[in-house]
This record gives sequence, C-alpha cells and structure tokens, in this order.
Amino acid sequence: RRPAGICLKGEHRWPLRGHAGGPPALPEMAAALLSESGSSRPPMKRDLTILGVFVQDSMAYRSQVTLWMLTDIVPSIIMPFVWIAGLNGRTNIRGFGPAQLVMYYLTMTFISNFIVAHVQWEMARDIKEGILSKFLLYPFSYLRYQYLGNVAYRLMRCVLFLPFAVIWFVIFHRYMGVAALGDLHVGYEFWLTLGLGHLVAFWFAAALGTLGFFFIETQALYFGYYILLAVFSGQLAPYGLLPPGLRMVAEWTPFRYTLSFPLEVLNGRVHGDAFWTGVLFQAAWLALLWTLAQVGWRAGTKRYAGTGM
Repeated sequence: RRPAGICLKGEHRWPLRGHAGGPPALPEMAAALLSESGSSRPPMKRDLTILGVFVQDSMAYRSQVTLWMLTDIVPSIIMPFVWIAGLNGRTNIRGFGPAQLVMYYLTMTFISNFIVAHVQWEMARDIKEGILSKFLLYPFSYLRYQYLGNVAYRLMRCVLFLPFAVIWFVIFHRYMGVAALGDLHVGYEFWLTLGLGHLVAFWFAAALGTLGFFFIETQALYFGYYILLAVFSGQLAPYGLLPPGLRMVAEWTPFRYTLSFPLEVLNGRVHGDAFWTGVLFQAAWLALLWTLAQVGWRAGTKRYAGTGM
C-alpha cells in the first residue's frame, strides 16, 4: 500500500489529499450535496452545484497542481529539441519539420490537460479504505461524482497551462511564431474528437478503478497502463513517427483514440474517410469501456464488504 502523502504523477485530483487523514472539506461539501439529490433539486442544477464545489476545491490547490503540471511540461519542452537534433540537416521526418514538431508537443501538452484522466487511483483508494461505503447510501451515481470532479480538475489545468504556453512561444520563437496557431484545424471535427477522446480516457480510467474491488494491489496494473498510454497515445512521439509495427498496434488500442487521434485532427493530418473511421473507433471504444466500467462496478459492489481491504 502506498504510504500516506505519497502521490504519483497526476494520481489524484487533490494533491496529497489523503495526507491529512481524509478528503478535504470542499469534496465533503460535494458529498453532502449528494444526500440531497433525492429532493426537488433539478438534476442539472444539482450537477452544476457539485461541479462548482469541485472547481473551488481545484483552485484551492492550484500551486501544487502547477508543480505537477511541470512534470508534464518539462519533457514536452525537451522532446522537440531531441527531434530537431535528429533531423541532422534534413528538412523534415515523415512530414514533421521543426515548426510541426514544436506545434505538436505544444498542442499535445495543452489538450492532454483536458483529456487524460486519473480517477482509477482515487476509486481504488476509496474501495480499499472503505470510503466508498457512504457513497453507496447516496441516491447519486458514484461514477458521476467522479466524472464531475474530473471535469473540474481538467478545466482548471487548462487555465493554469496558459502562462506556460506563453513561455513555450518564447523558448521556441525561432522555430514558429504565434501566426502558426492559424494553421491549426479547430473546426467541428476537432471538437468532436476532443470530446470523444475525453470520454474514452475517463471510462478507461473508471474501468481500471473497478479493479480495486477484485485486487488488493492495483498499483502495478496502473503503472503498466501509463507506460502503454505514453507510447500509444502520442505523449512520447507523434503517431506518424512511430515504427510501422507500433503504429499497427496503436491502431487497434484505445490509447490512440484518447489523445493521439484528436491531435492528428488538430494538426491537419487526418482527413476524409480516415477521420470518420477514427470517430467510429472512438465511439466503439467508448461503448466498450463504458460497458466494462458498468459491469465491473455492479459486480464489484456485490462483493464489496464495506469495511475496506
């Protein structure tokens, strides 16, 4: 079991949340609102109220979250220099020149703040420590509660990233200027794939979170997930720069359809039939992962003892 106060990269929405012996006050306020969800409060108003509480909680920890963001930003600053050095006098590698490489890692870092989810850690902790018991008494979905908290944290990270984007342009100004933003494809295709990628990532993490019902130790499983995510979601390298074998594997895994596919659309590398094929893959993986999360939740709650593990 992980020592109290030790938090892995992006592990919790609230950094060092368990260090003081339990969730902070604001999420408890959100939990209290769940007990009222069976009242006359309209569902949409209730969800917005809970979301607002989570936003306040996220902003209360903005300095610590900013430090966690640096663990994502620093490698994304280093990688363009590595690829540019690898050009070795060539103008591009498989269509990626210096400007395209810099823009790729900038956009990847930015939209990963909204897409990538880490709720599996908190779900496993709630199951093991018996915290889940109180949520089972509320007339409100625990998975919806987790989703609202995830959205609040993701939106807050996107806002906090904006100053770093300015620093990014200062560092890489000789490779591209602000005018390069005009080359991004931000039409409905991008927003559609962004939303689907966000949902695929969340339900993937939620499905992994239900493993806490069946395994005492899930940390190794989650580490394996992050390794595969880094390789196949485009965090380490663009999909187009992967070796053919890895590209073929990525094509049939959900990892590509979380972050990499929206990035390809945003950077104008997917068009026509390839776009709609990718959207169908996103929808298929979303349906499958949602089903796995629901099955895992229902099977897990039947065997949940209510006293932790």
